Amino acid sequence: MAKAFEWLSNTILKGFFGIPSIEELQKNDGMKDEAAWGEFKKRITGPMKNINLLAAIAVPAFAAFLVTAPSGDLATMVNWCDPTAYAFIWAGGYCCIITAQSGVGAVCYLNSLPYDSFKQLLKSPWKIFVLLLLLLMPVIAISAGGVFAVVASGISIFRGSRINTLLVIVQIFGAAIALIVSGLVALLYS
Repeated sequence: MAKAFEWLSNTILKGFFGIPSIEELQKNDGMKDEAAWGEFKKRITGPMKNINLLAAIAVPAFAAFLVTAPSGDLATMVNWCDPTAYAFIWAGGYCCIITAQSGVGAVCYLNSLPYDSFKQLLKSPWKIFVLLLLLLMPVIAISAGGVFAVVASGISIFRGSRINTLLVIVQIFGAAIALIVSGLVALLYS
């Protein structure tokens, strides 16, 4: 069990944040100067700030969708009267709010964390688990928000809303572009 947790935590650290494994962090005494520790914190909080930006953009989009009635030609096309779809849209927006709040909290916590306290965190598996959970909470919540939004669109398509069929196509196209752009950015900065 301990080996599985160690493998999972090292995979998360390297995969999501591009930082060394826990053993390497525990052995590394060269980060005691402020410049190296500051660079390390930037590497950890960088992806989190991007996720916070996505959540901050998504929350008003979800809210606008919930409170704005379609007008003009769209009003005759939209058959959005199913409360289940609205519940999933609301849940997606709420997940984005959780993402923004937990991401800002994690960034503030990590930016105020001195190196000695970080070294103490790495000595206990329980504290490592809590730290990984703190780092992954924004990723998990925004992923859940995306799933809720896609399920809501699927419900509306299944129940006969033509405009939401177009929304799903736009979502898939937007997700593909976002993956391509994020992959290019990752290649440029690696």
